[in-house]
Amino acid sequence: MTSALSKGETPVIQLDYKTALVIGSRPSHTHACGCQCNSPYCEEPLNIPCQNHSGPPRIQVGYEPWKGR
Repeated sequence: MTSALSKGETPVIQLDYKTALVIGSRPSHTHACGCQCNSPYCEEPLNIPCQNHSGPPRIQVGYEPWKGR
């Protein structure tokens, strides 16, 4: 079932944060699998696939596991 938007309404785009690799406006890079990512914690993106292609999990700024978040 779908609902029509009223005049002037814009659709809300929701990211799936478990698979989204580009979140926010930080500059992005390309992983070995060809996917774009903008996590600043990817050390060798040209040699490592992204999390969606059997690589390590993406770490988002503000949710660093070593900071207890």
